[in-house]
Amino acid sequence: MMSLSKPQRAFLIELLNKRNKNSYSESTLRSLKRRGLVNESKSLTESGFQKAVELIPLEEQCQHLVLDLKKIEVESFSNPELQAFEWFKSKACKGAYCEGGAILTVLKALALNKLTELNTFNSREDACIRFLEAQFTTLKEKKDEILKSIALTSDNEFLNNFSEIISYAFTKEVYPGLTVDFAHQLLNAVERRVFILVAEKFFESPYEYRNGWPDLTLVKNREVKFVEVKTTDKLHQSQIQILNQFRSLIPARFEVLRLIKSG
Repeated sequence: MMSLSKPQRAFLIELLNKRNKNSYSESTLRSLKRRGLVNESKSLTESGFQKAVELIPLEEQCQHLVLDLKKIEVESFSNPELQAFEWFKSKACKGAYCEGGAILTVLKALALNKLTELNTFNSREDACIRFLEAQFTTLKEKKDEILKSIALTSDNEFLNNFSEIISYAFTKEVYPGLTVDFAHQLLNAVERRVFILVAEKFFESPYEYRNGWPDLTLVKNREVKFVEVKTTDKLHQSQIQILNQFRSLIPARFEVLRLIKSG
């Protein structure tokens, strides 16, 4: 999408805050309609809502998206995701700090036997290390088989598959911090039908939905939490999109943790 002019951005924010719809020119309105951001009744479309939220400060973003915003003090912003993860670990949370790598590796482990069977190179290793978005794209016509396999995979098979996937150096490099203990905790906390729904949604646009997942995926007492970690920036459009697309599918809390330098 082309960049928006200052009047266009301002108009989107006005509509988001339900202010005067008649305060901007017809040319501005027509341009936003052509981009699919505003409809005929001068209301924001889903894309328009996401774009408008992207334009406002983090605190306001959280209000419009109904997200809890927590703040903790840190000495520096060095490796903020890991710092936040260690803070949650101190609160007895199990988890991972590799954004969407956590949920996507869980889905891969649930489907690994079928992905191996369907692998173009007849290679289980390739099925283990190839990104899930690539496999779901090339195997899109086999979606129903793959989704069925997620339902049929036993818990023990899943844990063995997960352990196998994270044993590869490539997985450790791109998705650091994943553990079998975390996978076990997540499996116990989320019904299998939810994983199937998430996988089905992911099939719709694998490369689009691989980005924007919260930094942390956490489990405590069978409660799942997704946490986006921020320092000085705010939520980006891909993060807003993932929230809107997947929050209704996953029974979990989505929230933002802002790190603030102490002193």
